[in-house]
Amino acid sequence: MDNQNDNLLQEVKNNLDKSISIIKKMEEENQQVGKEMIEKMDAIKLKLQKLSQDITQTCAGLDQDEKEFEKELDKVISEEEKILG
Repeated sequence: MDNQNDNLLQEVKNNLDKSISIIKKMEEENQQVGKEMIEKMDAIKLKLQKLSQDITQTCAGLDQDEKEFEKELDKVISEEEKILG
């Protein structure tokens, strides 16, 4: 009977060891996935920052173009007023 109990205890211990090993492996995999997700999110963040900069520069360029257009339009209107006036 003692031998049978010892065998059962050994089997339980082996199963626990396997379970612990599986849990450790899963923890390692989860950590790796977490690292990969952080890396991907950081890359997306950088791309969004770059896009934001590009948009800001484009808007600044459009503002400058608008000011130049208004100056040219004012010149044309002024010249036409001189001609008509």
